[in-house]
Amino acid sequence: MLALGFLNLKNDENTAWMWFTFTIFGAIFTAVFAMVAYGQESGFRKENRDYIEEEFAKAAVLLEKANKKQATIFGEEFLISTTQRVVVRYADILWAYILQPYLNGVKMGRMLEIRTRKRNIFKLAPENNDDLKELEGMMKFLVEKNPKLLVGHTDENRKIYDSLTR
Repeated sequence: MLALGFLNLKNDENTAWMWFTFTIFGAIFTAVFAMVAYGQESGFRKENRDYIEEEFAKAAVLLEKANKKQATIFGEEFLISTTQRVVVRYADILWAYILQPYLNGVKMGRMLEIRTRKRNIFKLAPENNDDLKELEGMMKFLVEKNPKLLVGHTDENRKIYDSLTR
C-alpha cells in the first residue's frame, strides 16, 4: 500500500492513480498558464515603456532645437522633465504644491513637487532659480490640464491623496 496525502492508494486502484495524474497535470497547466499571463503583462509594460521612451525622444529633439540642456516641457498630454528623465501623463498627477526646502536652516530654491497615482514624487525647479511667478504659472497650467488636481500642501490634501493611492 502506498500512502500519499489523504489518498490511500493500492496497486489495483486505477481510479486513485487517475485522480493523482489529473491533479499533477492540473498543477502543471496552472503554472504554465500563470507564466504565460505574467509574460503578456510584462510585454504590456514593455510597450508602455517603449511609448514613454518615444515621447522622451521627441522631447530631446525639441530641446536640441531650443539649445537647452535642462528643461521641463509641458506637452499636450504629458509633462516631460529631462533633468529627471521622466514622462508623466497629466491625468496621473494627483497632487501638486510649491515646496520651500531648507538645508541647515538656510532657504534653498523653491520648486514644484508633484505626486502621482503610483506614489511617485517629482520635483521641478523653475528655469530662473526661485521664481515664484514661474512656479505659479506651472501650477496653473497643471490645473488646466487636470482639473481634479489637489493643489497646495495641506493635511486635508495629504489625507485625500493617501486615500486615492491605496
